[in-house]
Amino acid sequence: MDKHVAKIQFIRYKIDQIDFKSNSNYIDSDQPLGLDVDFDASISVISNENAAIVSLKCTINKEYLSSDKPKPFYLKVVLLGYFKYEANLGEQELESLLTTNALAIIFPFLRAAISTITVNCGGIPPVIIPTFNIAEFIKNKGDITIKSKS
Repeated sequence: MDKHVAKIQFIRYKIDQIDFKSNSNYIDSDQPLGLDVDFDASISVISNENAAIVSLKCTINKEYLSSDKPKPFYLKVVLLGYFKYEANLGEQELESLLTTNALAIIFPFLRAAISTITVNCGGIPPVIIPTFNIAEFIKNKGDITIKSKS
């Protein structure tokens, strides 16, 4: 059974930040909302504990008050995933596991949080982020930072 244990273990997650702002000047229309959605990630490796904290942030409608294309709301959610990893992993293998597998593991929790928040806000339709390869999206943006702590 031990040979089937993953090289990184998901311990838990927590929501680190929720920031929601409603645009009281938004005029509802029959047009689709046209949400502006962005993701960022960062990883902190705590080498003396064989642990890592993976942060995944989603920002929706950063420019929600824009006079050109006002949006009904702004939302930022930051989710932290806590992981343990095997002590004998090389640096490149660990980086690959954290930037690919760990992001894929915590992404559904972020998606669920966004849906739960927006479904309970009233006056806006719930936002359901579709499934997609979040790791590839973040890598293509080049917006992932990895910090090591002792």
